[in-house]
Amino acid sequence: MGEPDDERWQDAGPEPEERVPAGIRARWILDRLENRRAAMGLTPRPAGPRDFDAVTRLVERLDAAGEPDTSGLMERVLDHALDNGFQAKRVDTGRRFARLFDELRDDLICDQRTLERRRREHADASQPTGSDTGESRPAEPESYETRARRMLADRIGADADGPTAIRALADRLRLDPDPDPGQASRYIELALRAGRKTRAEQARLHAERSRELHDYRASHGGSCFAGNWQLEQAT
Repeated sequence: MGEPDDERWQDAGPEPEERVPAGIRARWILDRLENRRAAMGLTPRPAGPRDFDAVTRLVERLDAAGEPDTSGLMERVLDHALDNGFQAKRVDTGRRFARLFDELRDDLICDQRTLERRRREHADASQPTGSDTGESRPAEPESYETRARRMLADRIGADADGPTAIRALADRLRLDPDPDPGQASRYIELALRAGRKTRAEQARLHAERSRELHDYRASHGGSCFAGNWQLEQAT
């Protein structure tokens, strides 16, 4: 290869996600599903060829529909489903995730809209109005998430994944709203442990994803773009 070709490889920038094969992105989601279920203590179900085919077709469908960040959308939908006890029991294989995906995405959108509406209502209620009589308004009950965040305030960020730890502790408080001090300490430690496990798993998946992309580029002339390695083969 001459000098112009060498410069072409050196100047190549990061590859857009849509140039990463659908099969590789499907494997990312299947790994995330299996490892998150294991971290939650749910029954692990290793992915088989039918799961791989179903999720690959889902990736291709979302790409064809013009989704700008297929992997990001699928990860958000999967995480939201696994944070819901009812859906977590249903989404145990790649095939079920692919079959239920539209329903799960609708759940995510509806929950996001409900949360945003509540935030607006809370913001409106906190604003003073001309009809205020000066009497103190009763404080709104503290949400489980806010209470969990307060209980973890001096622990999260240093040794745990904050959002996961907060969700885990909030779920326990929903089942046991008024734990004694000893039980509350145990809940905090379990939540922190879940946060650390999630952070470690995310780091491992990120490393695996980077290695897969590196190996794929290396086997195709340094690029995920089919046009480049096809041109190399032609020359």
